[in-house]
This record gives sequence, C-alpha cells and structure tokens, in this order.
Amino acid sequence: MRLLARIIAVGLVTFGLTACTTAFSVFKTDDKTRFYMKFWPVPKTVGGYPEMSDDRIQKRASFGVAFQGGGNRAAPAALGQIRMLHTLGWIDQVRYISAISGGSWAAIPYTYLRQNHSEEAFLGTYYTPDKLVSQLVAAEEEGEDHTAFQAGSLLHSVSKSTITKRYIAALESGRFDESYAEALAQIYFDPLRLGRKSDGGAERYFTWREQDMRDLVARNAEISRDDVIYVERKRPYLIVGGTFLKRRLSPGSNGKFRMEMTPLYSGVPRDITWSYPNGEAMKMAGGFVESAGYDLVTDKVKPIEGCEGQTCLKLRKPVIGAHSDKERLRFSLANMAAVSGAAPQQIIISIPGLNALFSNMGFPEHFVPVDQRQPAVHALQALGQRPHEKEWAHGDGGHEDNLGLAPLLQRRVKNIITFANSRKPYDGGAYKECVAAIGKLEQALSINPIAKFEPVKPCEKIFGDDFASFLVKTNSHFHNVSLELITSRDRSMEHPRLRGFYDLLEVARELQAQDWLSCRRYRGFEPQVYKDTAEPVAGSRRTYSTYRPTICLVWLGQDEEWFKAIGAAAQTGDFSDTQLEKLRNSLDVNAAWLPKGGSQFGSLSQGFPHIGTFFDQPGRVIKVERPRALALANYTSWVLGEHSDKIAEAFHKNGLRLTPLGD
Repeated sequence: MRLLARIIAVGLVTFGLTACTTAFSVFKTDDKTRFYMKFWPVPKTVGGYPEMSDDRIQKRASFGVAFQGGGNRAAPAALGQIRMLHTLGWIDQVRYISAISGGSWAAIPYTYLRQNHSEEAFLGTYYTPDKLVSQLVAAEEEGEDHTAFQAGSLLHSVSKSTITKRYIAALESGRFDESYAEALAQIYFDPLRLGRKSDGGAERYFTWREQDMRDLVARNAEISRDDVIYVERKRPYLIVGGTFLKRRLSPGSNGKFRMEMTPLYSGVPRDITWSYPNGEAMKMAGGFVESAGYDLVTDKVKPIEGCEGQTCLKLRKPVIGAHSDKERLRFSLANMAAVSGAAPQQIIISIPGLNALFSNMGFPEHFVPVDQRQPAVHALQALGQRPHEKEWAHGDGGHEDNLGLAPLLQRRVKNIITFANSRKPYDGGAYKECVAAIGKLEQALSINPIAKFEPVKPCEKIFGDDFASFLVKTNSHFHNVSLELITSRDRSMEHPRLRGFYDLLEVARELQAQDWLSCRRYRGFEPQVYKDTAEPVAGSRRTYSTYRPTICLVWLGQDEEWFKAIGAAAQTGDFSDTQLEKLRNSLDVNAAWLPKGGSQFGSLSQGFPHIGTFFDQPGRVIKVERPRALALANYTSWVLGEHSDKIAEAFHKNGLRLTPLGD
C-alpha cells in the first residue's frame, strides 16, 4: 500500500505535463553547445545501410538471429541461445543480432561486454539435463551465492530484476522520462560497468568501432573519449527494435512506427510528416542519425568537416529543459533498452483517464533529429498552430514486431534463426478452430470472391500472433505481412486471398511435428499497406525478385525429452522429498515430471518455460525465481543444440555451411 501511495503521489505531480522538460520550463536554456552528427536517409538498397561499409560485417555470412521480446522470460532464454551459438561456433558467422524488449536486455550487454570482463562469467555454464538438476536444487538453497548468479553474469542481473522500487525512486528524484531507463541501468548495465563513467556518474554515449568513437570526439569538442563506449569485441551487428509513437495517448495502429536502434545509428526507417493548422508541414521522423545524437534537436543540415562528405546535422539541446538534468539528453545503452522494453507503457497509454494521469510517468520520450531544421520554439509557445520542437513518446518494440524479424528481412538476410521465446503454449484447439474458420471463408469466397473479411482470431492463437503477423493480417499487427511460403503443395485448390492462412497452418503443423522447429524457405515481399480491412491497398505489395530467405523458427515449446531427462536425473539423484517438491514447483511439472500445462501462479505463467513477461511471482515487477531462470537459460541452450543438425541442413541448402553440435 505504501508503494501504491508513492506511485499515485508521483502521478499527481506529473499530471498535465506534456513532457518531462515542461516541469522545468522556468529554466529556459541559454546553452550554446552544438553537436555534429552524421545522418543517413532511409536506405533504398541493402548496401545503403551504414554498417555495410565495415569490412568486418561484409565478410560475415548473410546470417541473422532474432530474439523475441518478453521481459524476464526473454532475457534468460536469449542468454541460453547466445551461449549455444558460441558452443556451436556459429556466432562468428552471424552478421546481425536483432532483439526486442527482454531479448535486448541480454543482447545489448552481450554486444558491449568489455574486454576486461570475463565472457565465460557473463554467459555462465551450460548444464545438460543430467547435470542440471543438482544445480537447480543448489540454486534454490544457495540463492545468489550459487555460482550461476555470481556478479558479472547476466543471470545475476536477471535474479535482481525487481524494478518497481528503482523506478519509483527515479521518478521521485526527478528523472521523469528517464526513470524506466534509470531502473534498467541499475539492473543490467551498472553491474557490468556499461554506460556510466563511474558509480553514480554520467551515462556514456555509445557507438560501433573505436574509429567511430574517435571520429565522434574529433567532431565534437564537448565529447571526450571517456564519454563514449564502443563495441570492443568481435560481435555481430546489433539491431534493437522500438516504436515511435505519433500520439502520446491511445495511439492507434496507424500511429505506431517501427524504429531501429543500433551501435552506429538510430531512427525510423520511413519518412513521417506532420501537418500543422497553419498549413506548414514538418518532418517528424525518418532516416538515421548517429546514436550519440539521438534525443537532440536539428539546428542545421550542412556539410561538416569530418563527415566524409555525407549529410551531417548540427544539433542543439531543446530550448526548454536542458538545465533540468544536464546528462538527461545523453542517449545511452539504458535508453535503448528502455525504449525496446517499455511494454508497461502500452497498457498505461491505452486506458482512458489513467493515461492522462500516468502517461508521463517515467517511460521513454526523446527528441528525434531529422534532416530538416526544427524551429527553436517550444510547444507552449507554438499553441499548436505552427511547427515547433517536440519530444516524442517511444514504445516497446513488440508493439510492431515482437520477433525482431522485420529489420533482417529489410536487409535481405538470407538465413535467419528466429527465437520465438513465446509466453503461450501451442494451442491445438485453436488449430482446429482455425481450420474450420478457413473452411467457412473458402465457402464465402466461392460465392463472392471480393467479400471482405476480418482477421481470423483462432489462427492467431495457435502459436501466438508474432510470427503469424508476417503471413496474415492479425488483430494486433498489420504492418509486417511480408512473407509467402515456398512450398511443393498443390495450390490449385487454394483460394489466392487465403494463401497466407494456408502457410500459417503449414508452419503450425511443422512446429508440432518437429519438436517446435520449422525451417522453411520463403518468398520475401515488401510489407503490405492496409487500411481498415484485411485486404492490402492496391499496388502496395512489391515482390523481391531474387530474395528467398530460409527462416528457422525455433519456438519455445515444451519438449518432453528434456523434461523426461530432468525427471530421470531427479529420481536417481540423492535428493530429499522436500528438494524434489520445490524443484517440481519451479518447473511446473507433475509427479511424472511432465509439464502440467499451468503454473502455481495461475495467470502469471502458463507453465515452464512459458513464465510471465513481467510477473513470475505475485506482486513483484519484474521478478523471476532463480531456479526457473537457470533452468530456462539451460533449456534454450539444449533446444538449440538438439535442433542444430536440422538448422544446419536447411541453411546448407541456401548456401551457408554450419557445423551441428557433436560433429
């Protein structure tokens, strides 16, 4: 109750504020500091992406891995998958890591792990099922003293991920839209000395290579080498997904736009404009600015020495609020993680009444530099009639693409592993309902071939709508529809308008038959543009004439072989009845050591490995039991190792040679 009172009190203080800087409107800045940052327009070709000028990236295979979002479930799941990519030796061939929300909470610190930090300690040890049981029992009894949760490991951060108190304390200290980022920094980045120059000191900017850091410092007298962190190890290129929101409160589907945050650049991969009542139009977003320049305002667009002849932006701090927190406008690794993982914001901004009170409570808001000068006029001075600088709300990457698949498709990556670390178990009943619904649609379309139809809800429930949204329009997503399965099946009896549903059902069947793995080849398409029906706008779909990606969907299902191996080890080990009972509770298994299909926490979880996104224990945001986190990180390693032969075989057919586990 005391914590709830603190939340309400802070909400009342921030009520009516249009942005965090408004709270400090009396501190109009006279700061004359200017920053000089590179700018790239929306790329028109694969080679137009800035990272492709790096030989280290070009020489890697056209191979990407994508980690789905999901808070405290996605982070340990991604950890296990990254660890097995190392064990297999595949990580050195990966060109891109794409990550969303909780997946990024593992991928960002992995990418930026310092050379003086042990990689083995960060990743932790992989235990096969026969050896894992004793470690899970020890983790239950030893807690944070267990070796898997030692300082410097990602599981150490995951085990201390309770966020509420940190978040409220940051709000109370005046961090406002940086509060969520501040809480994540304390959990995931400060323990690894990633971001801050010192304990409690200013956060660093970030970039890609050491040379990029040197170039940035040479162009900006106000930035020193110690202000910038860069990727010290040989890593794939990181892409973290977020969402740019056109409206702060209750944004509709057309008001959410996918954005990308990477070591070198951040921005929105499409141009978005805003028309003002006086007839003027301003570019809201579009293109990429060096990540160190994100959250600043465009003062001029001009050639600048040190930008190698490309477009550069002269950036400034906003006219109001720069004195509120001199370090607030530094776009940091924690800011990246906060934007991508701002799932709670989606709930808050969608509830009428509550959204007006709490929409400014600590979730990410940033200025978005574009290649157009932004008038040095605050919203309060513009009165909505003329262009002004504006701080835009940002949301969770899962609002648009919870898989992180879209940026890999846009870059024409040929071989992709999509780790769908889903919260929901496979729903066989929904599969049958989907088949029946498609049958009814076939009958309706045979009578009226141009009849309109809405998304088919049961089809979205089979294995969630995140991957389904790349095949068909769903209730939550309609921007991603971009793939068509290459298949040998007879299409003569299929209705062309239902082809995406046939593909969805085929993937669903394969997942169930292949222990939650589907490796298939697709035709890639430009994302379709929809209005208010299930039909694409005429002429919106353009085929990639030669792009045929192989996508291996590794779905987080309940593999009975792993559970049987755990049960066998538990029953033959020297454990007490009490220890075994606690272990069964942690893994949500019955007396036969098989998944119960539910959890002791009811709606918070649907059975291991499908633990809740933000709740693993009642009343704790974010919190996960240590044994469950350890089990999950080892389970996902095991699954990838078990499927490595099938994945290697599928990619070999598409020109990529990988060695399976054990070869």
